[in-house]
Amino acid sequence: MNPERRRAGRAGTGARWAHVACCVARDGRADEILEAARQVADDVGARLTVVHGAPRPVLEEPAGRGGVARPGDPSRVASEWLAEIAGAYGADAALIVGTVPAAVCAWAVRAGPDVLVVGATRGPVTRALAGGFASHLAYHASCDVLVVRAPAAEEDQR
Repeated sequence: MNPERRRAGRAGTGARWAHVACCVARDGRADEILEAARQVADDVGARLTVVHGAPRPVLEEPAGRGGVARPGDPSRVASEWLAEIAGAYGADAALIVGTVPAAVCAWAVRAGPDVLVVGATRGPVTRALAGGFASHLAYHASCDVLVVRAPAAEEDQR
């Protein structure tokens, strides 16, 4: 990303982000994170894209005697959910298939959002053992990352 563009998009500088992307999962926080992203996009007059990750297709049916294994399509269900939620927020939709953190970073390079809005949804133990999606993006994304934290009581329970 162009360093001048990155600097120009920083909050508080008076410049505006033109493209806000919001990464959501099918969990209880999707609406909360989308509301935050919608507010940011509305405040700066930016386009909003909702980004959701789906796993690569897996085998749906085993190949039996003379049968052919058909690839399953978990991304179809994810795509339908994403289209519905993006439509509800008046946003574009981007379905990412693959290893989600790395795939989102690659998508961000291609699509060029100025900021990614993500939720920090894991508690400290899970985050320490498995790493965190938001942390990965904060270190590896080609654009700014805005993290929407869970309420303190919710984080303590995870």
